[in-house]
Amino acid sequence: MIRKQIGVVVGTLVLAVAVPLLTLALLYGHGGDTQAASISACTAPDNGSAPAGCTAVPGATNPAQANLPISADLVIDERWTIRCTATGDNVFSLENYADVATPAMVDPHPGKNSTSTELTITVLPPRICPPWDRDCDGYYNYMEIMLGSNPDDPTSTPEHLAIPATCQDGLDNDKDGLVDTKDPGCPLRDADDDGVPDKHDNCRYVSNPDQDDLDGDGQGDACDWNDDGDGYTDFWERFLGSDPKDPDSTPEHRLIRSSCTDGLDNDMDGLTDGADPGCPATEIVIGAHSSLSGLYGTVYSMIPQAQEAYYRYVNDTQGGVCGRQIVLEVEDDGYDPDKALEVTKKLVEQDKVFAIVGAVGDLPHSGAWEYLNDNGIPDILVSAGAHKYGADPSGHPWTVQMLLSYRIEGTFFGQYISDNLPDKKVAVLYQNSDFGWDGLAGLKEGLDPDNNELVSEQSYEATAVTIRSQVTIMKDAGAEVVVLYSTPGFTAQAIKEADRLGWHPQWFMSYVNSDEMIFQFVSPELVEGAISFQAVKLADWIDDPAIARHHEIMHNYGGPSPTNFSVYGQTLAELSVEIFNRTCDNLTRQGLLDALETIQDWHSDLLLDGVNVSFSETDHRALETGRMLRATVRNGEGKWEYFGPLIHLEQP
Repeated sequence: MIRKQIGVVVGTLVLAVAVPLLTLALLYGHGGDTQAASISACTAPDNGSAPAGCTAVPGATNPAQANLPISADLVIDERWTIRCTATGDNVFSLENYADVATPAMVDPHPGKNSTSTELTITVLPPRICPPWDRDCDGYYNYMEIMLGSNPDDPTSTPEHLAIPATCQDGLDNDKDGLVDTKDPGCPLRDADDDGVPDKHDNCRYVSNPDQDDLDGDGQGDACDWNDDGDGYTDFWERFLGSDPKDPDSTPEHRLIRSSCTDGLDNDMDGLTDGADPGCPATEIVIGAHSSLSGLYGTVYSMIPQAQEAYYRYVNDTQGGVCGRQIVLEVEDDGYDPDKALEVTKKLVEQDKVFAIVGAVGDLPHSGAWEYLNDNGIPDILVSAGAHKYGADPSGHPWTVQMLLSYRIEGTFFGQYISDNLPDKKVAVLYQNSDFGWDGLAGLKEGLDPDNNELVSEQSYEATAVTIRSQVTIMKDAGAEVVVLYSTPGFTAQAIKEADRLGWHPQWFMSYVNSDEMIFQFVSPELVEGAISFQAVKLADWIDDPAIARHHEIMHNYGGPSPTNFSVYGQTLAELSVEIFNRTCDNLTRQGLLDALETIQDWHSDLLLDGVNVSFSETDHRALETGRMLRATVRNGEGKWEYFGPLIHLEQP
């Protein structure tokens, strides 16, 4: 099924109108001038005799194969034309082979018969590859980056199974009668194990093999809060007696409209709409942006998914908050700040969300947070650790940070290294963004230059293909400790590249990597001993009642498979519910911010003991306490384990 690149790729095929002309292009990836090849063509399907002008291949069976007497060095732009003519009334079918070390068969037009056919072979540079598979090796670019191979080098392929590009094109590439997505020889990721690959699944984390989508909105009924698209949630329709599967059946009572929660007096009757009898309170619509697709979506989309699952649980078991159902609208930002601004404006100006809650990503949120503050839109519990998001409550009063500042985390890493690994040379790999800049600044603040020398600072772009050169430079600098302010895909690539070079430093990695997903990207044995930081209980603590309950909620309410990131996502949702419940008497945007600033020593059972959350008018950061994690291997499986005392990190 997976056809690996062998130096020659069968390419463009053209059938002429007047004279059937079949063109086979041999496309070379690196533009060499010549390439040895032997060409075979022409088969006689019926009578077993070779067409005139061709000689039969010894040992061939019916239909006979004929071997053209051509074997030569094919030169770029040189054309070879082969003519085969059937004798008498016989017809023949044309099959083409291109041999470069190993045969690669193509059958461009199965069953194409002709009594007079010309086969023209042209050698064309360079190889033309689709944008999603730049080196035409059958592996998606993002999978190669994630698994450590080079997406621009056809001889560099992942060590672990990736998703072949041919498995995603909806064709039967191996001619076995099965579209490749259904072919056992073409495995695809299927997170909910419902037999539908994630790429084609309209509910990736909820099993729905039938893929029913009543309202045709692209979200399957199994995970759609509004199956019939009539604007009423399924829960509310069931509660009020209407049919959630019938768009013509609606409750006698109407839902709250988003204009009822924007803190304004839209009908100009002198009453803020939240307190207006003409504005029935049944729903709170909130929004968030996050990467939902691509490599970053693979890692971080589970945070808003867990958040949404918990809201469904609260709606179902507690009637929502303040007598209102919570509805979360999440837009895909593609990990791009311009796109994040675009979708945030849509959420605010078109969807009329009450607040942005739990937006994900430092880089994308940098495009949206100024807009939200300029327009007085609550931007709370941001899942981003850039120092700026919590450092300026007076200048950006509407933004409240959920995560620990990378600068403070970096400072602690530096202090720990100087206290526990004196005389070790240190290097840092960081993303060229707020994420990496803050981590680097903190590390420099924390390191004692008398104890440790920072020998190399290597940056990379979030859009980079490879970081091999950066890893090589750090190794050559003699680094014995490496701090990674990189996202999981690049973290895995750095560790694998270091292993390829025979270099095994002590790794420190930002908490954005502290999920067991990292062990899917890189062998647990290579990660073993790496140190990170976290504040939540771990998803594999299934004997802990809170974690067991988390697994139950994720399973019953359409959440993702539990991970440390999903535990964090539910914790965020729990805190937001607490804030909303404190806003019931003044459900306005200012009322929401005022209620948030009353939170003192709030604790979720999903947080480590001793980790509490407090806010104030001058403190807009949630998590400021946690413990260190160490990667371990048990029975061949990677695990994170806490060690050391609880640490409170002061955040200026």
